[in-house]
Amino acid sequence: MVSFTEKEKRIPGFLEESEHFHCVFMDVEGEVCEANPLFFMHTGIKGPVSIYDLIASGSKSEMEELLDRLLSNPKAKGHFLMRLESSSLSESIWWEFSMVVNQEKDPLGFFGIGLPLHYLEDGLPLEHLLDLLDYGVIKVDSKLNLLESDAFSAKLLHLTSKKKKRLESLLSFLPKELDKLKSWDDKEKFLQLEATTLNNVRLKLTLLKQAKDILILIGPDSTNGWWKSPEEYITQEALELIPGPVWVVNEQLILLQSNSKAALISEHWTHTQAALGMELNLGQRVGFYEKILQKFNELNRSEDQGFDWKVKTLEKTEYWQFRIKKVNKKGVFLIQGVDLTPYQKRVEYYKQENQQLRELAVQPSYILRSPLSSMLGLLDLIDSRKLDSENKKYFAYLRPLAEELDQVIRTNAKQVAQFD
Repeated sequence: MVSFTEKEKRIPGFLEESEHFHCVFMDVEGEVCEANPLFFMHTGIKGPVSIYDLIASGSKSEMEELLDRLLSNPKAKGHFLMRLESSSLSESIWWEFSMVVNQEKDPLGFFGIGLPLHYLEDGLPLEHLLDLLDYGVIKVDSKLNLLESDAFSAKLLHLTSKKKKRLESLLSFLPKELDKLKSWDDKEKFLQLEATTLNNVRLKLTLLKQAKDILILIGPDSTNGWWKSPEEYITQEALELIPGPVWVVNEQLILLQSNSKAALISEHWTHTQAALGMELNLGQRVGFYEKILQKFNELNRSEDQGFDWKVKTLEKTEYWQFRIKKVNKKGVFLIQGVDLTPYQKRVEYYKQENQQLRELAVQPSYILRSPLSSMLGLLDLIDSRKLDSENKKYFAYLRPLAEELDQVIRTNAKQVAQFD
């Protein structure tokens, strides 16, 4: 999600002059409002036009679904391979779209960054070209043996050694997807497939022929609902019934399961969708995860453990408690989040109210003791021998009463001071 004011220029300067990246801003209907010169030169348009007029007819419905999905989930990102009507490789662009909102969080449109696939075909350095886009890259040979991978892909596929591996040993394909892969010929330079990792994380793959090798753009597929773990340690129905967000992780903090509330919270804190099979990422400091690992070790001494944590987001500060329990399987843990923010605000309110009451209680002590001390001093100066018998009687009552009042005020002040 990107935030702009209504009149602010949407195209950053470094993208305005880019020779590699296309950049475009569209309204909520898909009308192109702003773009960098490379986009206008590539598409040949000179004025306002609908993005749907530029896309090959077979891809328009996919674009509509992507924009609808972003409207319903503004913090998500969407990827789209735009094939223009010419359908040649040089006219195909890999896009990443984000929702654009104003300062009041009202939708203004969509912001897209695109990379023409012919740059990848030409073998330009990926570490520079792909820094702005949120997906990974792996390279395989013609027999689908893994040659290279970036850090994101290595983490996603759990690559722990440099030993040569076949693509099919890292990913699972449905039969129809394998058929598409086997029938892929030299007439088409790229191919789109769906697959899952060994931890059942759904992925979208775009395969691109690059000289003798194949380049694969890889990223989680968020179009088909929440991912499911190949093994349900707790039934999904049970997870949804637990109040608040719930994450099921192993000893290495690899996310195994989560409920829908956890997915929403993860997006709220990190602005990305949580992926099963990846390390738990809630956008917190390192100390947060160290605290969880510490509680794992302490679970041997009790049935559950917990800790409080202050979560700072762009909008506000939230107060959470995290409860940790063992699942009936060795090395698997359940983490439940409890939002204490409403209660914390009430506690702060009561603290302020208590402070005000304390000040009201202390204030009379200071106000009364000053004149009372003066009164006691004056009583010491009065010579009772010069009073008649009637006034002597009243004077004998006055001194004890003043001293009693002084003692009451002192006692009250001590009691109030104990509330600190």
